[in-house]
Parts: sequence; C-alpha cells; structure tokens
Amino acid sequence: MIKHLRKRLLKVFIIFITGIFTLTFILLLTDNVDIERKSDQEFFQRMASITIFNLESGIDNFVPIFTSLQDNYGIGLIFCNSQNDIIYENGGIFPEKMSEFLLLFLQIKESEASYQLTDNVFSTQSGIYHLKSSLGRTYYGIACDVASTDGNLYYLYLVAKEKSPFLLLRPHLLFYLIIYAAAILSITLISRYLIRKAVKPSELSLQSQKYFIASASHELKSPLAVISTHAEMLSAHQNLPPGCKETVTVIDDECQRMNKLIQDLLLLTSLDARTWSLNKSNVNIDSLLISLYEKYEPLCRNCKQAFIIENNDIFPAFYADYDRISQLLSIFIDNAISYSGSPSSITLKAEIKKNNVLFSVIDHGKGIPDSEKPYIYNRFYRSDKSRTKKNHYGLGLSIALELAAIQNGKISLTDTPDGGCTFQVSFPFGAV
Repeated sequence: MIKHLRKRLLKVFIIFITGIFTLTFILLLTDNVDIERKSDQEFFQRMASITIFNLESGIDNFVPIFTSLQDNYGIGLIFCNSQNDIIYENGGIFPEKMSEFLLLFLQIKESEASYQLTDNVFSTQSGIYHLKSSLGRTYYGIACDVASTDGNLYYLYLVAKEKSPFLLLRPHLLFYLIIYAAAILSITLISRYLIRKAVKPSELSLQSQKYFIASASHELKSPLAVISTHAEMLSAHQNLPPGCKETVTVIDDECQRMNKLIQDLLLLTSLDARTWSLNKSNVNIDSLLISLYEKYEPLCRNCKQAFIIENNDIFPAFYADYDRISQLLSIFIDNAISYSGSPSSITLKAEIKKNNVLFSVIDHGKGIPDSEKPYIYNRFYRSDKSRTKKNHYGLGLSIALELAAIQNGKISLTDTPDGGCTFQVSFPFGAV
C-alpha cells in the first residue's frame, strides 16, 4: 500500500513540478524568441541605413551593393525612380515576384500620409512593415526615400523573410534542450528523495503493524489448535450433558472462523513480504470451471441459489498458478453467495478478450453503492458496519487484489444490469 502511495505521490509531484517548469521554460523561450526577432529587425534596419548611405554618395555603381545584400544577407530589393519605375530588382531568393511586394509597398504609401512626398531633399527610412504574400509567407519590409547627390529622388524597397521561432532559436537550441533535460532529471531525482523521505515514517509504521499481525497470527495458531482438539474430544464424549453439546459446537465453529482469519492474515503477510512462490503450469480452464462448479453448486443449492457456468470459447494454453487462480475466483464466489438473496443466481463466466482470458462472477444481490466502491479492496473494510455477518472479515477482496497482481492480472467491478455486482479479473495468455 505504501509503495503504491509513494509511486502515486511521486507521479503527481513530478507532473506538477514538471508542468510548472515547462511553462516557465516556454515563457523564457518566448522571451528569447522576441529578443532574437528584435535583434533580427534591428540588423535589417541597420542594413537599410547603410544601403541608403552608400546610395546617397551616388548611384553609378549600385549593382554590387544590391547583389551583396541578397547573397550575403538574404535581402531582396526593388530600386525605383521618382515615378516608381523599376530601375533594378533583386529577389531571386524568394518564390514570389518582386512586383508583388512593390504593390504592397505602394498600398502602404497610399495609406500613410507621411510617405506621400514628391519633392524630398533628404533621405528617409520607414519602420518595419510586416508583408504577407499571396503564398501566405510573412516578410519584413522597409520603404526608403533616397536623395542622391545627382539631385534626383529614388525609392528603395527592402524585403527580408521573417524567420520562424525555430530558426531564431536554432543556434541555441541544443543548449536549451540540454538545460531542459538536466532540469527534468534533477526534478525527478529530487522528487524521489523528497517523497521517500515524506512517507518513510508511514512506511515504518505499516511495517511494524504487519510484523505484529504476522507474529500474533503465528502465536495464535498453537492455542487455537489446542482448543479445537479439546472441543473435538468433548464432542466425542458419550456422557456429555445435554446442554454442553451445543456449547462444544459453538466453540468448534468459532475455532474454524478464527483459523480462517489467521490463514488469511498469514497469506497477506507473505504477499506483502513478496515471499510468495507461484507454482505455474498449463491451466486447463474447462477443468478449473468444472472444479469450482463441483465445489460450490451444493452450497448454492442449499442457499436456494442457482450456480451457472458459461463457457463458449476454446481456450489456448494458459500458463499460471492453478491453485491461486482457483483461490481468487473462490473469493468472488464466496462473496456472491453471502451477499445475494434467495432465490437468485450466480454465474461464473470465462471468455477471451483482446489476448486475455477474462473471468467474471456475476451475482444479482443488493450490489455495492458507488460511495463504497473505492474502499472495498481495503483490508478489514466491510459494508456491514455493524459486522453482524460473521462469515467475512473484510480481507477477501484485498487478498484477491494481491493474488491478481502477482500474476499480472487486473480486477474490475461493475454493476450487474438488473442489480447486483459483476467482479472480473483478466490475465494475459502466455507467461503470467
């Protein structure tokens, strides 16, 4: 129980801390993307300023300047005269035609009064525009007015592809991934240590309780055997007074109940200590069902309950511990008999589902309320709070859960459609 609790707490703690760290990490990456994008934009503006400065000195030898912008920096451009007639365009790096970008710039200039200048005597440079092409791509754009030394006004339109967040972070991506992996590993290790430290007192307490139960069970076996033996001797006595025979019978019945309780406690102790050994073999499911039928049909008949076997499949080899499977199903059947009314029926069913053998015990009793279902596998838990029924101690389902777990089985509980409970346990075929 403590082991399962520790795993559950560890999982919740790791998920919680990892979620917070991941969210923080994403926010930091977003900030870094913004910083890198701002740096990229500043570089683009700086290149525009340098280009304007070079053109202001004269436009006689502008081709090498424009070619360098494309080849070295991935910047396309359109160079126009004062009537927006294209003198030069350089955009072979883009799938779109540069004339498409020119139309976008002209639309912007028409909508912005500050760029409706026709007689500039000095150069100007706009801020960065975000241009979306017909192909759905996003670009940076800068519109420049260049006042050259020859006295003419020229228009220069620069275009650069807007980088994706991945491309912006790619130079540092390996570093970020290493930091993230190291942080997640550290969180996992620290979480394990803290959870182990937190549950250590509870684990020690539970171990002490288990040790006490195991010791007490062993110590009770001997005096119980003595009482049972002497009760048998008394019941065999011929001259026993009339009222004493009933008393001896009660003593014997209570000894049997105590003996069953002790056996269950010792079984749970061995399961907790993982000292339980399985005797695996090829289990014949048909023989298993027939054996359980022969064992419980007379008891069901006495309780006015019909015991029904359903088996319509042909089962392949099933490698498991026959005795433990039988013991597990017996717990389900015992509960069904005890908590089903008379007359009623109990069905034991075996079938194949998704490479698993599925056993079902279906009763039509009063069922288990939804509020109690989460607790039915707890040790000593009983829905009968007054504990008037003396044939159960609340250990059966906890034993069944452990018997299923050591053989890779899974137990489930559903409501029977017309009232009652359906307990199911599934085991994978092959090595269990």
